[in-house]
Amino acid sequence: MLWDPEESRSDAIPAKEYESYGCTWDSEGPKPGDVVVFPEVMTELIPKYYSKNLCVIWWLSVDNFISTSQLPIEVIRECYPDLIHCYQSEYARNFIEMHELGNQLALSDYTNLDFITFASTLKRHECDQSSKKIVAINPAKGFERTEIVIKKFPSKKFLRLENMSRPEVMDALASSTYYLDLGTHPGKDRFPREAALLNCIVLTNTRGASDNDIDIPIDVERFKIDDSLDGFELELLSIVEAMDFNICTNLEMQSTYRNKITNEKKVFDEEVTKFIESIEVEISLVDVGIRNSLLDTHNFMMKVIQERDSALLQVAEMNKSMSWKVTQPIRFCLDLFKNLYKH
Repeated sequence: MLWDPEESRSDAIPAKEYESYGCTWDSEGPKPGDVVVFPEVMTELIPKYYSKNLCVIWWLSVDNFISTSQLPIEVIRECYPDLIHCYQSEYARNFIEMHELGNQLALSDYTNLDFITFASTLKRHECDQSSKKIVAINPAKGFERTEIVIKKFPSKKFLRLENMSRPEVMDALASSTYYLDLGTHPGKDRFPREAALLNCIVLTNTRGASDNDIDIPIDVERFKIDDSLDGFELELLSIVEAMDFNICTNLEMQSTYRNKITNEKKVFDEEVTKFIESIEVEISLVDVGIRNSLLDTHNFMMKVIQERDSALLQVAEMNKSMSWKVTQPIRFCLDLFKNLYKH
């Protein structure tokens, strides 16, 4: 079923990628007792359904929550304790843990099986050191940094993965030696996994989900670079030039990553089974009366947070025109306010 909470697209044709599911539109939306899974960018809907439904947040992109969510993390923690928090990446799991959100469950995803099937048919010949080394890039992610690299690599061929169908992306990656991703990695991104599966040597920065060895389990010293540093492109140039003479060895060093990607579907199926078992238990524990009372707390906390944010903006504006000595007492009072709010 497809459901539009804004009730504005009920006549739209489902995306082509959904055809295999045989989707139809559900105009009524969730009914009392249903389990409702929200992506992290739609948390503003939780207050509407929390009292009558078991609500789940599926954390697919931590960064998108930070930049778009209308429901502050403090409100989610204090007002909706029965929420289940499913994490797609280790990056998201760390975020959930840092903010002390309970009821955590792994719910990752898996690379499209077309890539796995296609990868099984490949016969690699790129270990030939005389062949031209192509670097595949996704210009939609971190291109302001990738562009710096491109300008420093005039002799290297860069292949932009844009305006391509899935078969075209597969062919492009299969013909490339490297895949460079200098994006923000808001979750366990799709392109690096697809590239690795098709035997590209994956090179990333250390932002977001790339800053751990679980989401992208490749050697941080060899395949990851801190692109926040001045001159990072020169270090990257040196790394790639060295790899050009040792392609097979570097591909083998990422074999663990490729094997993990191949096994994603099995892991995901197991996670879904655990998720279903968990929600069956959670549904029996729902207390509608307690949940309704928490909605009043929600309204109070939203008001307090709005006042806090307004005060912070006022201090920031005053800092532009007033000395630190004048604004320091205001900061002191604001800190007192924040401490009171915490308690």
